[in-house]
Amino acid sequence: MYFSQYGREGVVSVGQYVMLRSSDFYNLSCDTYFNGIFLKVPTKVVDEVYKDASRHCSNWRPAHPVLSKVFLSNLLAISDLTAEERNSYSWCLDRQLLGSLIAMLRAEEGGNLSSTSATHGLFERLTRIVEKRYSQEKFTPAIAAAELKVSVGYMHRCVKANGTSFSELLRDVRLARSFEMLQDHSLRLQVGEIAYRNGFSDHSAFSKIFRQRYGKTPTELRDQLVTV
Repeated sequence: MYFSQYGREGVVSVGQYVMLRSSDFYNLSCDTYFNGIFLKVPTKVVDEVYKDASRHCSNWRPAHPVLSKVFLSNLLAISDLTAEERNSYSWCLDRQLLGSLIAMLRAEEGGNLSSTSATHGLFERLTRIVEKRYSQEKFTPAIAAAELKVSVGYMHRCVKANGTSFSELLRDVRLARSFEMLQDHSLRLQVGEIAYRNGFSDHSAFSKIFRQRYGKTPTELRDQLVTV
């Protein structure tokens, strides 16, 4: 299963997990059958219990050998209950499941998380800015740093601490938006127009990096969707 968020991307394999923040832009896809579990928990609920939860976002890693079993057993036990039983004890079941999830995240604190809460906080703000301005061809690091009210050098260091760069983050958001527009059958736009609307001024360069990311050119992707 492929994912990307905050400029990071990767493939989640058997025995691994990734936590994504659904309130921010992310991409999640799977080309083949995926035998896994998706769990959606309100961000506010997690943050109230564990203030550093955002530090784990978009860091895919092996599941804890012991706590992941506890978490999975709780989840499977709840799924075996009837709808009436789940509704009657939802407050208790939710708390139990959340507790095992937080325990698994806390167990990582002894490992090497890729950023401090301070740099990740700035990185999240930068990500939101990029998601608003990605379509602007002249959007530069200087413009982003000015909006963040930090120096360009400090912004670059914070971005690097999160495993990416400003240019990679901007490129990833632009590519993801372009991919979405190409999949939208209601849009009757030429590929060049889609590239332009997403901040790519050079059509051939857009096609090249799009193919590097998705394995197909924009035209090939669109033709494939039309014939499906």
